[in-house]
Parts: sequence; C-alpha cells; structure tokens
Amino acid sequence: MEIETSLQIDAIRTRAQMQERLVDVAAADAFMRDTLLQERVRAVWNGEANDGGSASELFIEGIFPALDGGTNLDKLTAEGIVAPALRDQLATRDNAMTSRPLYKHQRDAIELAAEPGANRPVVVVRAGTGMGKTESFLLPLLNDLHTRRRASLTGGVRAIVLYPMNALVNDQVERLHEWMKGQEACRIFHFTSETPEDTRAADKTDYPIFDKSRIRTRKQARENPPDVLVTNYSMLEYMLMRPQDTPFFGPNLSVFVLDEMHLYSGTLAAEIALLLRRVIIRCGLSVGPKTS
Repeated sequence: MEIETSLQIDAIRTRAQMQERLVDVAAADAFMRDTLLQERVRAVWNGEANDGGSASELFIEGIFPALDGGTNLDKLTAEGIVAPALRDQLATRDNAMTSRPLYKHQRDAIELAAEPGANRPVVVVRAGTGMGKTESFLLPLLNDLHTRRRASLTGGVRAIVLYPMNALVNDQVERLHEWMKGQEACRIFHFTSETPEDTRAADKTDYPIFDKSRIRTRKQARENPPDVLVTNYSMLEYMLMRPQDTPFFGPNLSVFVLDEMHLYSGTLAAEIALLLRRVIIRCGLSVGPKTS
C-alpha cells in the first residue's frame, strides 16, 4: 500500500483544525454541567467570525526567502561604502557580525543611504518577519553618522528613530545600545514618558545606569544632545511644544527613520507626515527638493 505524501499545507483544513482546538480549550476553561448547553456554546464558538465564532477570517501570507546580497560589512568597508570605525565597533560587539552575509535589501539600503549628495533617496523596506528589517535601517543610519561630521556642536540631534509604541521603542533601543557600547562617537538617547528628568529622579526609581554611549536623563540630553534620538511620535510632538527641549532640534539632523510604518494609515498617516515636516522646519532644514 502506497501512501502519498506532500509538503504542501492545506490552509483551509489547518484553519478548521486550529478553530476546533480553540473551542476545546475554551470549553475546558468554561466547563458546563448541562450537556445541551455545552453543545450550543460550542456551536456558537465554531461559527463564523461575524456570528460570534472563535476564529477570524482566513488570512494566508506567502513567505519567500530573502535574496542573498552577495557581500558583507567587511567587503563593503574595503570598497569604501561602510565607515571603518563602524565596522571595527560592530566587530568588537560581535566578531561574526561583519563577516555575516547580508540580504540584498540590507545591502541596497546601505548603498543607497551612502550615496553622495544632499538629496538622498527615501528608502522603504518591506519584508517578512526575521528578514533583517531592523538592520536595514540601523546599519545605514550608523554608517551615515560615522561618515558625516556634525554640522554644528550645538546643532541638535543627528538622527531621529520614530516608533508608534513604547514597547517597540524599548526593544529596539536595547539592540542599538548593545551595538554601540564602549564608544562615544555615536551616543544614543531613549526619550519616552518613562525617561527620568535628572539623576536624582533616575536614582529614586532605580533607572539603569548606562555607559558613555547612552545618555541616561533628559537634563543630560538637553545639555549635550545625543547623536541618535529614539522616541515615539507622541513624545516628539510634546518636544516640539516645550521650550526646554529646543536643544534637540537643529541643522545636524540628517536621518529620519520610521519603523513599523505600515501601522500609519488614514488620518494618523497625514498627522505623522505633518509632524515630520514641522520637525524639519524647526531644525532649519529644507522640506522639499532644491530647485536651481
């Protein structure tokens, strides 16, 4: 007897099986003595999503492997695209990172951001989970900061990384800090409602003490603005309105990053676009293409 095997997944059947398991779990958690009542409740939970069912509509997403970029940070450094100082810093944090192959979208983002000229292109990266989207903006950002000099010592932050939610800010700032530990050529500052005002407030709440690569309090950041400001759009809005946050804005700004950009749509997307425009104007920079 031959048994046919297939590596394909029956999505509709899988969805039905998952829904049945959800109903089993729910029924076990909300046990009912009345058998008839159990059957009626299971029937409701097994129904369609718009009729009280426990499973949403079927959603199928194709997951395709990312293309190989055919290079790594060591090779891009040798080609003069990646700053040697950045390559050396990353190698001290993870000796395999600079020799690890890059995906094509990571390589493209690094090379596009490194193009000379004032009007660099806007880069949008759209890829599946686990395909290195974070590296696609952090590596070009850090490379830019290690390549270009500050326009002014008192000219505000050099890059702003914007997130829609604090949970995402907390996760990504830890990765950035891990990469930049031990140096001070590129300092970062994590600014949310949880960031303490000064050292006294930080000590009172047992806020972590960082090394020289990461600024701890708002007061310290205002006195010596960081290179990279990591925040959310609500806090950035407040910063624009508060006179004490004026030191963050100036001609040094050269990079804007919007992570999880797909979450911005409709009215919110329009508001974010206007917020970015206001920041650029506040920094004394051009908001449109230059004309001759």
